[in-house]
Amino acid sequence: MTVDPDGETHSTISGGIQYGPVLMGRDFRNVHIGDVVQAAPAPVALAQLPALAAGFTGRDAELAQITALLDPATAAGPVVVSAVAGLAGVGKTALAIQAAHTARQAGWFAGGVLFIDLHGYDDAPVHPGQALDSLLRALGVPAEYIPQGTEQRAGLYRSALAQIRGSVLIIADNASAEAQVRPLLPGPGPHRMVVTSRHTLAGLGARLLDVATLDEQAAVAVMEEALQEARPGDDRIGADRPGAARLADICGGLPLALQITAALLKADPTRTVSDLAVELSDEVRRLAALSYDEGRGTSASSVAAAFDLSYRQLDETTARVFRLLSVNPAADSSTVAAAALADLAVGEVRRVMGQLLRAHLVETSAGAPDRWRMHDLLRLYAGQLSVAYAEADGREQARDRLLDYFLDTAKAANDHLRALRGAPVPATFTDREAALAWLDAERPSLIAAITMAASTGRDRVAARLPLHLEPFFSWRRRLDDWLAATMTARDAAHRLGERDFEAAALNSLGIALSQVGRVEEAIAVDQEAVAIFREVGDRRYEAGALTTLGSALSQVGRVEEAIAVDQEAVAIFREIGDRRYEGTALGNLGNALGEVGRLEEAIFLHQASVEISRETNDWYREGGALTNLGNALTHAGRAEEAITAHQEAVAILREIGDRHREAGALTNLGLALHEAGRVDEAIIMHRDAALISRETSDRHREGPTLYNLGNALRDTGRVEDAITAYQEAIVILRETGDRHNQGQALNNLGVAFREIGQAEEAITAYQDAAVIFREAGDLNNEIRALSNLGVALNEVGRAEEAITTYQDAMTILREPGGQHGEGQTRHQLGSALYNLGIALAGAGRVEESITVYQEAAAIYRETGDQHSEGNALNNLGIALAKAGRVEESITVHQKAAVVFRELGDQRSEGNALRNLKLTRMRNRFTAWYSRKNRGET
Repeated sequence: MTVDPDGETHSTISGGIQYGPVLMGRDFRNVHIGDVVQAAPAPVALAQLPALAAGFTGRDAELAQITALLDPATAAGPVVVSAVAGLAGVGKTALAIQAAHTARQAGWFAGGVLFIDLHGYDDAPVHPGQALDSLLRALGVPAEYIPQGTEQRAGLYRSALAQIRGSVLIIADNASAEAQVRPLLPGPGPHRMVVTSRHTLAGLGARLLDVATLDEQAAVAVMEEALQEARPGDDRIGADRPGAARLADICGGLPLALQITAALLKADPTRTVSDLAVELSDEVRRLAALSYDEGRGTSASSVAAAFDLSYRQLDETTARVFRLLSVNPAADSSTVAAAALADLAVGEVRRVMGQLLRAHLVETSAGAPDRWRMHDLLRLYAGQLSVAYAEADGREQARDRLLDYFLDTAKAANDHLRALRGAPVPATFTDREAALAWLDAERPSLIAAITMAASTGRDRVAARLPLHLEPFFSWRRRLDDWLAATMTARDAAHRLGERDFEAAALNSLGIALSQVGRVEEAIAVDQEAVAIFREVGDRRYEAGALTTLGSALSQVGRVEEAIAVDQEAVAIFREIGDRRYEGTALGNLGNALGEVGRLEEAIFLHQASVEISRETNDWYREGGALTNLGNALTHAGRAEEAITAHQEAVAILREIGDRHREAGALTNLGLALHEAGRVDEAIIMHRDAALISRETSDRHREGPTLYNLGNALRDTGRVEDAITAYQEAIVILRETGDRHNQGQALNNLGVAFREIGQAEEAITAYQDAAVIFREAGDLNNEIRALSNLGVALNEVGRAEEAITTYQDAMTILREPGGQHGEGQTRHQLGSALYNLGIALAGAGRVEESITVYQEAAAIYRETGDQHSEGNALNNLGIALAKAGRVEESITVHQKAAVVFRELGDQRSEGNALRNLKLTRMRNRFTAWYSRKNRGET
């Protein structure tokens, strides 16, 4: 109250909120107040929190984050604002409401809860002034005292909140922009606010939380809880878990879609989960099917309708890019690929993608900068829009631009991978590593683009793109992709009538088939490629296809045919003067010659191959040539030279970044070290190779590498570790269909089990190995497995089974021909006979064992294996003695002693002489006992 110079008294009221006329003063004179009608107090609405959402689950982490922000004990000081952003239908509102209920149950917001839906994505979103009007009315402010201006309303709103005892929680749902919600922020004090939006409101000064879709387990739980709430006995989800998982996948974990799916099931109790999954599996109809009419007409629950609200907020350019993103057939897209689609500058597209990201119409790909992906349902939605706007957007032209971008860039990457040392390369990539990084990132898009090109009549791209990817497929061991892509290329080239591209695709397909062990198919494909190249008169590619064919023939043991094919390839390359590929053909020919024991010729050719690769600066082929040379040197017993060659190969392949072939070179280096007796070093090499194979997901190499590791471990006496390595190898080899190496690993696993006394486990392993080799037609290794099986059976006293096993082996060996020459087959027959003799003797069938030992000794003598001959003679002598044929026994032991003496094997000679002495003593004792019984002295 103040007094002016005239003596007039003036009263001023400050602080608080006045909802009507106020009179203040000590005395009131001459005051007339007309008829006064006391206005009813404005209602206060501070309990606006909606009910809990049904089926809320799978949001424990996000719920904990929001409630932690709402906790007054941990959020002292200025107001904490939590902005919850996410894709339409992802469950932002349900999460905010759940957090509010949790906070209220904890007693944190005694002042109450205000809730307002801002309808930010509707045609007529709530203006901030309108929102403040609603909030002020809820706070009990009469309508006539609410000012007109937004700023004045905001001031009154903050003042009204300040007068409330106890903290208040405000939930502003469905905001579309920061400007829509900023005036609603409470002033300093205990109050809290949660804002939900489909956009990331980064400028709000809020703690941001993006809400993702649900995983399969949580998605299934949402549907199950919704059905159980409606009908407690409804167990359709629990009774059909596979069908429920399929529904969760179709819905992409989107809670709105899941709730609609549950509503469809609730509406029709006779509808099964699997039936609905089949109905929704049709992508064309899926979005239309994901709607539920609640009797609200046009506002019925619909996934597409929810997406529409977000889409309508986009400007024209952003909307066009959004539609065209669905043209890319892969799950994600790079910014550059999107620029090719939209025919816009990369910088402009990056800005557009940022807008789509803030609107949650795209998301960043995990761990991949500058790459974007859409939720599956959003992708379908964008695809439907793309069809509707196809002509306006130039959709087919966009598809052509995208495919041309992939084709041109893949060619540039291929040039880097194939480049000779020092040769010029396209400026598209800075180096080979950059080219590989692009190929790694775009691999799914490239594979999908090949399929799309073939299915939309763009056979030129479908026939060429896979050929540019062949080195990448090989380096990264993407063998399934390689097969599928080259088959598509072959068919596309055939439709175009481009015989040269058809043959090139066949040649690439043949290599891929060989890599996955489908070698017989590879041979047929390679032969077709050779025939076409001859037909079109392309000598260079004909020779290349012959080289591929020769490798496949060697792989299945048709080595003589391989030699002839490789020789033809060498001749053609020399004829046309192609030194680079002549070196490759020489290496293949050397490998084939090595297979038939012509090792010196093989070494000479491999050395020539190394020299040619150095002459042509082809370090990629130099690494392979050195590996081939090292293998031949190892087989020739020149292990130290082999080690040097393999070490050089490893260094080159490591330098150029070819991890797959580096693993192969390390494996071969390990084998050479093993051969040289440096087994501990070999183990290190095999482990390094296995690690690289695992890191590069090269299961086809990892299996054989673990098998070789097992061999090295066993030779150092670490048998338990060897068994583990063999068992891991067998699992992988079975998975990759590598029957040959699987059989080898099983055979050696049996040997390891025998060494630790686990004979029954050894028997099982040998039996499995024999079956595999028999099915593969690998008679040589089948005999080896049967021989080992017989030994194991004999050791556990199952002599009759052992005899049958050896007889099976001999039946095979006596058949005409042999895989590795008559000499080796005869030697194997001798070994089988020798082991059969042991089994027969153990079973008491001594006379039969004598016959078998005699034949075995004769075969060993014939094949020049004196040591085995001596052993057979020694056992024959023992059997003759048991049969009472002592004189023959003495003669045989004497022969055995002579054989061992000639070999300088004193230990075995001593053993034979001891057996001779025992036989003579037994003979003298028998004679004395006979005379005694006759009464002679």
